[in-house]
Amino acid sequence: AACVGRVERALRAVPGVGRADVNLATNRATVEIAGGPAAAPRLIAALDAVGYEATLRSETDVAASDREQTARIEEQAALKRSVIV
Repeated sequence: AACVGRVERALRAVPGVGRADVNLATNRATVEIAGGPAAAPRLIAALDAVGYEATLRSETDVAASDREQTARIEEQAALKRSVIV
């Protein structure tokens, strides 16, 4: 939780950031920022400054990740059913 707070504070300190939410479980941050993708280098620099590595994700990466997450959830549900039976 301390890591999440530190990353969120670093992102919110970047000029133009309206909201920054970090999910420790998925290792992702969602940021609302004025300036769109042009502001990405400032966000990455802010995270580097507090000791974290960051990369931009494309829409293709996000879609693939969503499919992986859905598959993981389905697998967990199947395993849970197997344990119950």
